[in-house]
Amino acid sequence: MSKSIILAMFVIALFFSNLTFAQNSENQTEWKLYKEVTGLQIFSSNLDCNDNQNGIHNRFVNFQFINTTTETIDISWQYEFWYNEKCTTCDKPATVENTYKITLTPGESVEGDCNNTYSSGLKIFSSFINTARGSKLTKFEFKNLEVTFK
Repeated sequence: MSKSIILAMFVIALFFSNLTFAQNSENQTEWKLYKEVTGLQIFSSNLDCNDNQNGIHNRFVNFQFINTTTETIDISWQYEFWYNEKCTTCDKPATVENTYKITLTPGESVEGDCNNTYSSGLKIFSSFINTARGSKLTKFEFKNLEVTFK
């Protein structure tokens, strides 16, 4: 192969790797301890997820759960959300759809990212980045947070 073909292939590969990165770019701020209960630390941070190809730019509150024990733990919780100062989930009963559960082995941690879905409970939609329209998360609380040792 000639050097020009190899160079062209390299440039094309570089272009596509940059395009993929732009679609899933994450701008995450510093982790802050949000809550600590026996054996569990929960940290939060802002997470910007950009899908440039589709024009979707969202900000999330992202969570990191850390098992600080030498035992496996089960964690379950629900959220209460306030969007534009109004609680949208208060007084709603706990159901399978709004109860989140994870299991962490000793010392294990897990966190949300731009690729996981809302159903994991590891991130909460906060606002659109590229428009002032739409609801904005103004407050959230963990509800019925339970840590069970196995």
